[in-house]
Amino acid sequence: MAKPDPRRIVILDTSKPLENKLLKDILSINQEHVPMVGALKNIKDLENLLKMSFLSAVTYNEGRITSFIVCLRENKEYKSLNYVYFSEMYKKFFYVDRIGVKKEHQNIGLGSLLYKKIDEINNKLKLPICAEVNTKPYNKTSIQFHIKHGFKKIGEKSFSNEHEVAYFIKKGQIS
Repeated sequence: MAKPDPRRIVILDTSKPLENKLLKDILSINQEHVPMVGALKNIKDLENLLKMSFLSAVTYNEGRITSFIVCLRENKEYKSLNYVYFSEMYKKFFYVDRIGVKKEHQNIGLGSLLYKKIDEINNKLKLPICAEVNTKPYNKTSIQFHIKHGFKKIGEKSFSNEHEVAYFIKKGQIS
């Protein structure tokens, strides 16, 4: 029997109901990264986010999710103030809402693998790829990761004394 490939990406078909185990695994990874990613209250919130997504993908190792990414396109009814920021700047865009790698699988290239998938898809779309990274609390790892992957800082926003972000964009035709 072939050994599972922990670097294999599975694109989720979010037009159909997803397995509860899959949702629990994604939610668990998301919540272990709060406040560096936005908290989700429950599986229903995750399901709603995934239904809006343009691209949702995971990687597996031994039947367990090791990483995930959720991306949206423009014109969604998404209340995130960061999404609203990019909506006001661009008519069309590719927004990385969240990415998470299970702690015991970090630093083996899974985040880069997921971002390469975004680049592959965006090579046809030619859209700006947008993301935000916390600067308070300071997320040095994510800032360096985005710069390494060709993102440029285009702005900042302070939401409170405890929460600030930097906005990043990567290539594509800016609409």
